[in-house]
Amino acid sequence: MDYSENAKNINTAMKLFGNYDENDVKGTLIDVADKIQELEQSYSAIHDLFNEIKGSTDDEVYLQFLNDQPTRETFYKTLNAFIKNLSECFVLQDFVHEFKHLDLYKRELKKFAELRKASSLRYKEKVDLSEYKQSLITILDKYVDARGVELLTKQVNITDRKQFEEAIETLGSDKSKAEAIAAQTERTIIEKMDTDPEFYEKFSKKISDILEKMRQGKLADIEALKQMKLIRDDVVNKKDDGLPEQIETQKGSDVFYRNLRAQFENLNLDEDTYIATVLDIFSIIKSEAIVDWYKNLDVKRKMRNSIDDYLYDIVKGSKGIDIDSENTKLIIESALLLAEHNYEIFA
Repeated sequence: MDYSENAKNINTAMKLFGNYDENDVKGTLIDVADKIQELEQSYSAIHDLFNEIKGSTDDEVYLQFLNDQPTRETFYKTLNAFIKNLSECFVLQDFVHEFKHLDLYKRELKKFAELRKASSLRYKEKVDLSEYKQSLITILDKYVDARGVELLTKQVNITDRKQFEEAIETLGSDKSKAEAIAAQTERTIIEKMDTDPEFYEKFSKKISDILEKMRQGKLADIEALKQMKLIRDDVVNKKDDGLPEQIETQKGSDVFYRNLRAQFENLNLDEDTYIATVLDIFSIIKSEAIVDWYKNLDVKRKMRNSIDDYLYDIVKGSKGIDIDSENTKLIIESALLLAEHNYEIFA
């Protein structure tokens, strides 16, 4: 063991390890050979994981291989270990000058970091490389600039159109891009489903239909990609071309227009009466809402009573709609549940 060489690494090691006991670190000598052995082992581990598809240059083959969640988790864990070991070696004295495989390891790190990003897009998972961001900037300076590293480590936000498109464009084939857009859009749909089930279920079904046709070869990859981009825009922008003018002009009422229809289905309301009733219920909730109303049981009780009075006095009494207590209860509970899931509309 070369102790004189190891002693040169103490200062850089103390900078490398953020949380350390100073006395412990001062008494520790870092064996460069051991650290390089750890690095080489982590390099082998990440390659061994892909032995089944060794030699393939098709990104889609790698992404399909990672279709299994346990395999993806192993890949993420192994990649993190490789990044950690390479970053630790990178600050050791003379490592960058003496390690003969450094360029190869950098290229492989870039490839696997990009695969990690593509996998997170494809399988709607979060990117968790932020803790390695600065290390990646330092290590990959020859292959990826700081902006590129930012894209590799930053969590994708589907609502940020520019960032989302930049991330998608790093994928190879049209099929991979279509699959990734579908996955990210579906994640948004799942997150927001309770706020507007009728709207989001419709687009979830569209996504499933397009993916099935593409995978069966009944729809060209490029056409599937085009349709997925349109769906993504419609979901993000909450676009619904089927809304009547009265609903469009009353922001937030579209949620109730779409989702209360089933509760009124057996009452034989004409469309104009249905629209007017939905707008009245929406206005009642809005008039009763106060700050944090959805947490206030008294306010919600007042809303419930007001809607109940409206349905009995106006809908049943004035408009002559045959609405019984069971229908009334169902409408009230559905309307209040929608309102709670969209509480910000009434802020």
